[in-house]
Amino acid sequence: MGHLTIFFRYEEQFIEHRKTQLQAFVNCVCRHPVLSRSEVWMHFITCTNDKQWKQGKRKAEKDELIGAKLFLAIRSPDKELEGFLVEQETEDCSRFVSAMDQAVKILSVNAVEQAKRLQTSYNRDCQKVGYLLIAIIAQV
Repeated sequence: MGHLTIFFRYEEQFIEHRKTQLQAFVNCVCRHPVLSRSEVWMHFITCTNDKQWKQGKRKAEKDELIGAKLFLAIRSPDKELEGFLVEQETEDCSRFVSAMDQAVKILSVNAVEQAKRLQTSYNRDCQKVGYLLIAIIAQV
């Protein structure tokens, strides 16, 4: 019975973890300026009727703008954009991407360092428990 209890406890933890991941994904898509306005996304988030869900799913699967054909949907603005503003936006985006890239690299290095620390600390703790168990067995 004990093994079954442990299995269900981990299964519940797994389900909670997946719920958290799904919520993070939904939040990310909802904050995205383009994806949040997608007809397919709106259908996914709001549809509660099974029949309508299947119809919307079939419609999305038949989308002709898949892959490179997506570029057929891009239209240039009606009026000409000011070069200075486009250049400024491009530079702002470039700075953001560089800063984000650097931040992700730092995060990655720190995550690896933390993982190594935890592995050695965990290993030492397990060794201590092992030595204590050996001492207890020796006393018996």
